[in-house]
Amino acid sequence: MGAGPPSSFKVIVEPDTTISIDPEEIWRAAITVMFRVTDFPLTDTWHEQSFPSPIGSTEIRLWDNTFGKERSYLTSQHVIWGLNRLMLSMFLSKQYCRTVAKISWAGEVIGTITVTPVAPGRPQRSAPDMQAERPAPMTPTSTESGFSHFFDRDVRVGVTYGSKSINKQLIYLTAIKAMGDAAERGLDTPVPYMITPGIQKVTWKLLRIRPVGSPLPDFKAGHSRMAIYRVIELLLHNQMFMETYVILSVIGEKYAIGGFDQEV
Repeated sequence: MGAGPPSSFKVIVEPDTTISIDPEEIWRAAITVMFRVTDFPLTDTWHEQSFPSPIGSTEIRLWDNTFGKERSYLTSQHVIWGLNRLMLSMFLSKQYCRTVAKISWAGEVIGTITVTPVAPGRPQRSAPDMQAERPAPMTPTSTESGFSHFFDRDVRVGVTYGSKSINKQLIYLTAIKAMGDAAERGLDTPVPYMITPGIQKVTWKLLRIRPVGSPLPDFKAGHSRMAIYRVIELLLHNQMFMETYVILSVIGEKYAIGGFDQEV
């Protein structure tokens, strides 16, 4: 749904194919990055921040280009765009390895996203294994506490499965993009629907079903973001990477229907 980055935004992906990494570790780390970064305003800026994968020994790290000496220009919006580009590049190239993605704006490198295995013996900060709950506070430069507390305790998802299997990496890629779309729309923005088309005709969608003008609270873009995270958690738990039919409930009321689908 997002308009996408302007032409002045570039991502240069530099893979090091001599150091391979388990693709699942990278995807799980990328989902963690997108979920946590989208919990903050698009204009918040980032210095160095590490996101370990919930499995294995891989981490994704954000770096600004100021080395902590000056104001960072690497914002949540840049990270959203950059991570989308990085994961699309990895999916298309199948080069799951140590990687540096340089993010540039108007010809100037403002930050990087690195994917690396954690060195043996180096302590790795623990991360919840896809627990669909508020992440630990890690505000970069803002004093705001983030948005997800508006949605996490209210959102419930019911999932049933169709007959078509979908490549799980396509589901991951679409989920990452859809969480970014929700953030760009504004997590607290009322919406009639959220639709994110991925590649190879895979789509995430949620359509509001409650009557317009109902006294119930609005269906918001942030509900879609939280629903995506919880659906991915269920797919991982059940190891069912299929077309999904999702019923989103908020405060016990059915709000929206949708899911992941792939057109034949």
